[in-house]
Amino acid sequence: MKLAILVVARNQPDSVRALRTRITASVSVPHETFVVEWGTDPVDLSRASSLWLADDERRGEAFALNLALQAARMADDFDYVWVLRADARIEAGTDLPGRAIRTLEAEPNLGLLAPPDPTAGTARPGGGDGGWRPVATVAHPGFFLRAAALDEVGFLDPDFRLATGAIDELCFRLHAAGWGVAESDELALPTDPDHPFAHPAEEAGAQRFALAWLAANHGSDWDRAFWRAAEAHGVEEDRFAARRAAWERAGAGEDAGPPAGASPEPWPLATDATYLLFAWPDYDDPAELDALVATFVRPILGRGDVCLCLRHDAAVDGPQGRVVEALEQSFQRATGPSSQLEVLLVDDDLTEADWPRLGRSVTCVLPLPSSRREPRRSRLADLGAPVVATSGDLLAAIPGLLPHLLQEPRYTTDQLDEVDWELVARIKELHPWSHPVHVGNLAVEPGVGAGEPAERLARRTAAQAARLLFDVCDRAELRGRSVLELSAGCAYWSARYSERGAARVVAVESDPRLRAQAELYWSHNRFLPEDGFRLLDGDLSRAETWDAISALGPHDVTLCLGYPPEVRAREEFLRRATEVTRELLVLDLPGPVDEAAREFLAELGLEVEVLSDAGDPDRSTLLARRRVAEPPAALPAERAPRSAARSA
Repeated sequence: MKLAILVVARNQPDSVRALRTRITASVSVPHETFVVEWGTDPVDLSRASSLWLADDERRGEAFALNLALQAARMADDFDYVWVLRADARIEAGTDLPGRAIRTLEAEPNLGLLAPPDPTAGTARPGGGDGGWRPVATVAHPGFFLRAAALDEVGFLDPDFRLATGAIDELCFRLHAAGWGVAESDELALPTDPDHPFAHPAEEAGAQRFALAWLAANHGSDWDRAFWRAAEAHGVEEDRFAARRAAWERAGAGEDAGPPAGASPEPWPLATDATYLLFAWPDYDDPAELDALVATFVRPILGRGDVCLCLRHDAAVDGPQGRVVEALEQSFQRATGPSSQLEVLLVDDDLTEADWPRLGRSVTCVLPLPSSRREPRRSRLADLGAPVVATSGDLLAAIPGLLPHLLQEPRYTTDQLDEVDWELVARIKELHPWSHPVHVGNLAVEPGVGAGEPAERLARRTAAQAARLLFDVCDRAELRGRSVLELSAGCAYWSARYSERGAARVVAVESDPRLRAQAELYWSHNRFLPEDGFRLLDGDLSRAETWDAISALGPHDVTLCLGYPPEVRAREEFLRRATEVTRELLVLDLPGPVDEAAREFLAELGLEVEVLSDAGDPDRSTLLARRRVAEPPAALPAERAPRSAARSA
């Protein structure tokens, strides 16, 4: 029994990567995944892509999925096909294919099985053994198709632009050939609201296209013909009539966007940057400005290809001079006086029709607390641009941002010429360093005196970053959170978390040399305001250390790379670490997986996920999660710019 998973994606590298991770963790049946990129910009192609369709001819999603199916058939023989969009959110451990295939194996007349349609009525007619019920048609994404049925009636007609209409026509062909179509609540599959596959205006255009195509190919009363074929299979709810009525309302303009195939011209913005990040902050709220800079601006400092586009409406925001002054003060507090970033105030007079044009020009929208209030809420919704809600999403939205962050921004020539020789001497006293850190304008070579090549340590840091930055940011909101780093060394990783919005850090280290490294690293780089970082001298095998840690809490996210050397009773360490953690425990350990640790954390009532990376097979990361009672308040962050400049 083998499954082909067909995934269609478009400018969603972060969603593709997250989906592949969830498939690996959740699918138990033998399977192979085929990801087709439909109309994706080359810079946004995922590493997991199997095929790329530039789609200059606007062939559409159904055509792209047919390419994926063709690739699957060339690779192997499959018994079932699972059709997904990249924004599908598979919950860990659900094994949806296992559930679906068990039902299909027990019901040989079922040709297609799908999750419940969220747009259908609340009625749940019918229902056979195993929780399934016959239906007229289904929704996309997430349906399973039996290979024998596919061979008989074919796949989605490639003429359709989106799967809209194509799935309904496929269900009609299945019913007409004697195959049943059903849905099951056990297969519920939500989509990612922050990374939608299609814009509402595009969906409306696809609905109008579907109306015309179905009428041309199946007659003006196509919905009645489709329903007659479905009725023969015991279906009680006519979804075809409901589909047609909704599409006709969209065609009449009630929910319509621009005509099919037409897109508004981008709004001209006075910048040559490749990536344009758009926000409309409340300039009278210093805390909101500081949060914007701390979470979204810090990671892009020094990137000449990124521009921060900020809306200014004098009627809402007041005089431009006051706005500029507020921004300068926030940048001074959070990034220091020498930050390098292009900022563009978008103060054009924009009509309601101009906002979608502006949305076509920007890469993404940065949401802020004031984004939930009018007039910002309506105007930002009109943009139709992707929303980047977290700093982790920002990493995925801008290709090459992670290496840029690890290498850090460049200083000016004057700053490069300034060498603090006392600082150089202090850095050398504290060798060896475990990570390629930067202290002030000095690049520190790791491993000096330890006999371990600097290149190997740099590669190890980059491999860890795949899990500890990308994967953790995918799964946890760091903005405004408090972070506890145990056995912290120079507190390198909690520094990275502060750059992604963490508001407070407590680092615990018992080794005097490593603690001195952390003091030097943090004091010169100012990742957080002085009161936002606390370095604790503590032996994690002693109860008084844990009492001190608890007193400095609460700690939302706790991070530990390996078991501290002073710890002998590992279960006691895990229990204490769990007790002081309010939301997420991140434990990076040697080996593919520490089964004993995973089982013990599960016994403590935490949901445990294992992260691994083919590029770093010697380590794995356990994410142990509990619910957060109440979200922490965001705190302002302050730091000076950093960069590689001279080696010390």
